[in-house]
Amino acid sequence: MRGVDFLDSDGSGLSIGLCSLGLMRLKMLPQFLGLTKARFRYAFTGDWRDHDIFIGWGRKPSGQKAVQQAEAQGKPFLLLEDGFLRSVYPNSVQSSAALSLAVDDRGIYYDAHHPSRLEDLISQGAQAQDGARIIQTLKHHRLGKYNDTQNAGARELEGQDHVLVIDQTAGDLSVQGALADGRDFDAMLEAARDENPGAKIVIKSHPETIAGTRKGYLSGAQGCQILTHPINPWDLFAKVSRVYTVSSQLGFDALMAGKPLRCFGMPFYAGWGLSEDEKPCPRRTARPTVEQLAGAAYGAYCRYVDPYTAARTSFDQTAQTLVTLRDAARQGRDLGPFLNIYPWNRNAMRAMFQLPAHGKRFFSSPKKAIAQARAVAGPVTTWATRAQSGLAEDCAAAGVDLYRIEDGFVRSVGLGSNFHQPMSLVLDRTGIYYDSSKPSDLETLLASHAFDEALLQRARELIDWLTSNDITKYNLANTGTVEHLPSGKLKILVPGQVEDDASVLHSGSTLKSSTQLLAAVRAAHPDAFIMFKPHPDVVSGQRIGLWRKGDAEGLADLFLEDVPIVEAIAACDEVHVLTSLAGFEGVLRGKRVTCYGLPFYAGWGLTTDRLHADRRGRKLTLEQLVAGSMILYPNYLDPVTLLPCGPETAITRILESKSTPGRRSALVVSRELLAACRRTLRALKS
Repeated sequence: MRGVDFLDSDGSGLSIGLCSLGLMRLKMLPQFLGLTKARFRYAFTGDWRDHDIFIGWGRKPSGQKAVQQAEAQGKPFLLLEDGFLRSVYPNSVQSSAALSLAVDDRGIYYDAHHPSRLEDLISQGAQAQDGARIIQTLKHHRLGKYNDTQNAGARELEGQDHVLVIDQTAGDLSVQGALADGRDFDAMLEAARDENPGAKIVIKSHPETIAGTRKGYLSGAQGCQILTHPINPWDLFAKVSRVYTVSSQLGFDALMAGKPLRCFGMPFYAGWGLSEDEKPCPRRTARPTVEQLAGAAYGAYCRYVDPYTAARTSFDQTAQTLVTLRDAARQGRDLGPFLNIYPWNRNAMRAMFQLPAHGKRFFSSPKKAIAQARAVAGPVTTWATRAQSGLAEDCAAAGVDLYRIEDGFVRSVGLGSNFHQPMSLVLDRTGIYYDSSKPSDLETLLASHAFDEALLQRARELIDWLTSNDITKYNLANTGTVEHLPSGKLKILVPGQVEDDASVLHSGSTLKSSTQLLAAVRAAHPDAFIMFKPHPDVVSGQRIGLWRKGDAEGLADLFLEDVPIVEAIAACDEVHVLTSLAGFEGVLRGKRVTCYGLPFYAGWGLTTDRLHADRRGRKLTLEQLVAGSMILYPNYLDPVTLLPCGPETAITRILESKSTPGRRSALVVSRELLAACRRTLRALKS
């Protein structure tokens, strides 16, 4: 075996000697390497001669041992490091698996003492168009190696000219590998001062230094502005005229941002004519573009694995995953206490918003929640339909923001009233989507967001996936069919609703029950064939509403109790609703939908509306409606990995659950807890 020819061969019959216990704990290593059928064993047990390949971490002792044994046995080695698009947090700050790995059979990218596979790739010239797309993605989503940053816009850097000096963690191997040491940091700072008279010197600390887990070289620098809180590097680059580094990956980010860069070490991106270098590297004679450098580093050198499926994936998909994880962590970091959250929903919420395990977060007393919110300078987040009267006024009087939370539009496999845990929730800072009397985050988003083509394409694919797989909010296992429908008559489906549901009470309509809605539809279409489907929560006995056939006599021609909602929609010509989500599902499936209230999907030109919404003057396409309401607005949780995810992963889990009942889920409620939940719910209702 030579080079990396054995990678992605599935590894049948190969014995892999791992020279680090940490690698033994890296569950997705076989997927990263494409050696899913190889045997991975700890190399220090047994005979070294039994292994076909040796693997270690970079220039750490395990990597040195891998190279030593490979040379002694005449066998190949691989050196690994975290990739350039790793995670939200550094692993030393919060334990999290890397989404990418650098895999090298010659050296390792940060060690300029020896050639590396990345150096070869850069010399050979990568596709500039791939690199240009990668740079655009990083800029657009404002991504880097670590992504625990704030959208502060670097406001503290207003005014005079600023020069950025990048600090690193003391003793890091990337400094030594770049032919540098602490003296080069001192020289760098001195040069930044001398070469930029009148400019403000800004020192960017490493994320691990900011977190207090490792020291930096320039932490004690005098006369400089030291940034000791997480700021997005792309915001920094917009405020500085020049960048100085020894070997930080941020130096490469600066090149991609178009900033003049001076290097006092020899990182992988130096020596190619793109930066002003203090140290030479005679091997690096090629003159690539920044785009080619990005294509080589992110596209060809690093390998990516999807954390939800444990399968190899692409840079683009990994970038989208990181955006999802970053935004969930950012949301969770900004949240304060939660109010009126049922105990059986709390674990799902902790995972969905990446809440820290320590600290009291859940309250049943509004007074205590408001006091806690003031103490942590955060909002009170309440379950919208359980908010006590006067809560908004009490929060305002205390100077505390009030956020509202509710189930999302693709929620679970099974009813929430039966304690099936949510896979999606919406968090609204200004209102809530079902209350049309006041603005909500969703309404504002739909009215003003600039939907780009990539997002719209994602929405098109989501629409196809939802409709072709019969995905709805609850995904119940009904098996009935719609039969004996008359020909030549307009067939109208009227979905029932829970009569005390908040969406009914805040519909904006004078109609407040399914019986009243049926009567209004019959009056408007006396000759139509009307089908009524009661709400599943009503049928289950958990909530109040119309569900007996006799109560709909003279109003409905057909009562569809056990028929899946998608079958009922397919069988009708039109769907008439008060505010039911079935109307949205009808819009998705190309049906004419008439709204007697003002649900979130009404007023945008896609439905026939009996009421007018002054704030909803924009005409939306179906793709824009879906992009806003199902991709941008909700939060999703993967029930298997308990990681925040996108709608595509949640839908995949729903399909898996439907095809394989009993499939593993971390959100399943035990029988004992289920009994306790029911007792608690009865007590709360009484």
